[in-house]
Amino acid sequence: MKLYTMYTSALQSAAVFNGRLTEVPVSRQQKAKSYRFARDRALSLGAGLLLNQALEEAGIDPRGVAFQASDGQKPVLKGHPDFHFNLSHSGDYAILGVADTPIGVDIEKMTDIPRALARHYFHKGEIAFLNGLSEEGFIPGFYRLWTLKESFMKATGLGFSLALDAFEIQMGSAIGVRQRVNEKSYGFTEVDDLGGYAISICVEGGEIGKVPLQEEEQE
Repeated sequence: MKLYTMYTSALQSAAVFNGRLTEVPVSRQQKAKSYRFARDRALSLGAGLLLNQALEEAGIDPRGVAFQASDGQKPVLKGHPDFHFNLSHSGDYAILGVADTPIGVDIEKMTDIPRALARHYFHKGEIAFLNGLSEEGFIPGFYRLWTLKESFMKATGLGFSLALDAFEIQMGSAIGVRQRVNEKSYGFTEVDDLGGYAISICVEGGEIGKVPLQEEEQE
């Protein structure tokens, strides 16, 4: 399993954006150009560039790939059943997770958020975890939990068609999930290499260890 990251601020420059746009497939070019704001265009292009890099490292020509949607509308690579990937972006960072089993990744830039919000989105066991956090520990704890939940939702392929309170992330020395979504097992890990951001990874099939970030250089 690999985790790639790109700091995309340089791609907000029109000259840099246009110079690298043709490196990604037409579908990604169209998606990146569809966004109104330069930051969003940069994040979308950055995600596409990361996927290009991962495909090339796996010996797959990015120009010849085709995608299809899972039942939950998660994009999957046609013809390469052992290449699973997932993208996420927030703030100025795009990330990509790659594994040989279904994977979900989520990154969130940590900003202030009211405690009351937790009651609307989480399972009762998770609410108890959040309520037990100190004032200074609430923001990082909230984003840890949020990214863990979203990474699981993405790993299942169901995404936000799965209700946030339909499963419980169990916070402890080892992260786990209590769920009735399917009969599969899932492993979790967190990445704390980027200050001010929370990053979580969920992979189908069991436990995973610490995953180092692999940064793609901007040109």
